Amino acid sequence: MLPRLYKLLLRKQPDFFRRAARKHLEQYSIYSKPAQSFQLTVIVSKKVARLATERNEIKRRYYSGIVSVLPQLVQKKQAVVLLVHRQGKQITRKMIAEKIVQNYI
Repeated sequence: MLPRLYKLLLRKQPDFFRRAARKHLEQYSIYSKPAQSFQLTVIVSKKVARLATERNEIKRRYYSGIVSVLPQLVQKKQAVVLLVHRQGKQITRKMIAEKIVQNYI
């Protein structure tokens, strides 16, 4: 699980998506903007997974994949949102870590 220190609270940043840089991939989209420290959140909508348990499972998978490359990510001082698409529903933890390193770092 992602440490609380790195958790991004979007409710405190209502204009985040308007000002963020965007990068769209097949499995997910990355929204990022400069911040004082690294923060991240994963969003899985009801269109991707109907049941809350399914959405939570997908989020846990993404968070655990991200934690494995966290030392590399923390060096970039940005607020990041990963918006999971339908194709990203079945991706493995290892693939998540590889794709994050490949496309974000």
